[in-house]
Amino acid sequence: MGIGAIGCKPAPKNNAGDPFLLEQNATHNGDYFATYPLHNPDSCLIRLKAEVPEHMHAYGFMSLWYRMPRTSPPTSFRLLELYDQHCPHDTVLAFTQMMRGEFLVEMQRHDSARLVLQDARERYLQIKRPLDASDADYLIARCYNQEGNLGKALDNYLRVLDLINSHDTTFSHRHYGLYKDIATVYGRNRRYLEERYWLRKVWQSDPKHLTESWKYQVSTALRLSANYAQTAQFDSSLLMAHWAADTFRAHSNKPLPAEFNYRLSFAHLKKGDCATALPYAQKAATGYVNSPNTFMRNQIEQTLGEIYFCLNRIDSSEYYTRKALASPDTANLSTAYRRLAIILSLKGDYKAAYETQQVSEELFKRVYNREKAAALAESEERYENAQKENQIVQIKQNQRILRQQTFLGIGGLLAALALSVLLLLRQRDKHRAANQAKALAEARALLHQQALERSQSELMAKSQQLSEAELLLEFKSQMIADMEKRLKANENTLAQEANWQLESIRQTQILTTKDWTQFLRTFDDRFPGLAYRLRTKFPDLTNAETRLFLLTKLSFETAEIAQMQGISTETVWRNRNRLRKKLGLEEGADLDGFIRAF
Repeated sequence: MGIGAIGCKPAPKNNAGDPFLLEQNATHNGDYFATYPLHNPDSCLIRLKAEVPEHMHAYGFMSLWYRMPRTSPPTSFRLLELYDQHCPHDTVLAFTQMMRGEFLVEMQRHDSARLVLQDARERYLQIKRPLDASDADYLIARCYNQEGNLGKALDNYLRVLDLINSHDTTFSHRHYGLYKDIATVYGRNRRYLEERYWLRKVWQSDPKHLTESWKYQVSTALRLSANYAQTAQFDSSLLMAHWAADTFRAHSNKPLPAEFNYRLSFAHLKKGDCATALPYAQKAATGYVNSPNTFMRNQIEQTLGEIYFCLNRIDSSEYYTRKALASPDTANLSTAYRRLAIILSLKGDYKAAYETQQVSEELFKRVYNREKAAALAESEERYENAQKENQIVQIKQNQRILRQQTFLGIGGLLAALALSVLLLLRQRDKHRAANQAKALAEARALLHQQALERSQSELMAKSQQLSEAELLLEFKSQMIADMEKRLKANENTLAQEANWQLESIRQTQILTTKDWTQFLRTFDDRFPGLAYRLRTKFPDLTNAETRLFLLTKLSFETAEIAQMQGISTETVWRNRNRLRKKLGLEEGADLDGFIRAF
């Protein structure tokens, strides 16, 4: 276009606080970029180059994109093209591809959108921005959602959800959008129970991290009201509609939106309260007079026709029923023609009633055949998915078998190699052993010769030593005999002395540190080393616990221990419990048995 290239910085950043932009916003009603000729991207570029500092060019492009109306696809795509040309950076190219994909999704050009979004996804993955790449998966899922492709839409939505949860499971705006869109997928496929599951996930999540969270709760309540109505749970539908209306009134001074009135009217109608339903339906119709949402307007007209028919106001019912014939929904059309046939029959126009009934039946057949085909397609899709899963399982099993066979082959080869090495080592060892045996035989012959030479010279000395040994053995035997006699003579005396020492211990009172020292010395004389081993194995024992252990070892009774230490028997029992814990014994364990076995 004859415009010089702009030297953009590597990546656009938020320059909302830049002094230049603050000054311009102050003189342009708070939004400088909104004053650009947004209908002409090339003119925008010329002004951007002339007025805006170079470091803000990328930010300027992005600001222009978000302010540009979505009414002219060529204009929007031209701005993105200029953005690519003048700021050719990886981040910019990924962003512009993502924006093209989003625009194509809005235009419902699904094939083109998927190609562009896949390219944007790969670009974001190359610059290691997986969360931005997940936005492409989200928009691809929306393509499949608009096409009614339940399986592929859910695959993409759930992949995005897994990625988001891997970073943060806190309920966020992205979680809300995903839950809502997944519910929409199920709703469009008339799988209302699954739709309700995801709507209730939104309803039950903590919305504190959402801005103006009450708006999201109100929107979810309206969706739940519609879902309950689809499954003929009209009490629940009415309850959710009233909750949504009350919450809206509590947070806003604006009139109740038409959709709220429609949900209230529909729920009251299905409950049979037609008089209450009528004013809500009339308010809803007033709110949608000039609305571009023709589907909702037709729904309200259909509801008004049914309400007036319920109230036996046939003329009004016929008026709104005929208006509802503009509905693009085949099921609604079938219902409207059936009601109109009844109205005409009541008015006596039986021919017109018959013809109208024929149209209703033909439309009903279309709905039935369409739902039947959808059910068959869903069944076939499930069958294909099951086959794919089985194939995947079979492939995994084959791969596992192949890996096992490979491991077995490698193992066999290694075993053969190890056996060969083992045989080689064994042969080498045999050769070495033969050489060693030969050398040993030669050494033995030499030693034998030397032994013969020594034996002659040592024989006389050995004979003399043997005589001396015999004399010593005889003397030793005599000494042993004498000692045995003495031991037998003193045995009774030693036993009496030992009993006296034990009795002296039993009669000892351990009241002071000096008493304890004397007791320990006497105990060590009788049982040398035991007290030392006790202190070594259980270093945390106090002196009192050590005394209790040693006295128990000597088989003293509780009363005796209490008397020796000048304490009560209850204190002894408490000390025993503490000692059991110090020794690491469980409650109820045999303390005395443990001490006796120590």
